[in-house]
Amino acid sequence: MDIKDINKLGKKINEVSLKCHCDIEMLSKKNPESITIIKSQKSGTELIYFSDYQDRLNISEDIIHRKELAWAEMIKLIEEFAVKEQNKKKPKKVKHGK
Repeated sequence: MDIKDINKLGKKINEVSLKCHCDIEMLSKKNPESITIIKSQKSGTELIYFSDYQDRLNISEDIIHRKELAWAEMIKLIEEFAVKEQNKKKPKKVKHGK
């Protein structure tokens, strides 16, 4: 294993992680800071508008999906590194006569 290859892998993983973090931050900013809560006069239950709920749910699903994509990208990078390492020829051991 070459240190340069490991450093390249680490750099690529960090790039994926940073991009994912930026994407999640952007998605989080789409979430409204407040939500309208309505109290039902009949039951006293606190309710929210379905569209507000759906918007928050969609953003949460997008965040989870983005994290899953980031993990998949990182795993792919590690797998490619492992395949590359397995394909490297190992030096042949020379047997010396007794």
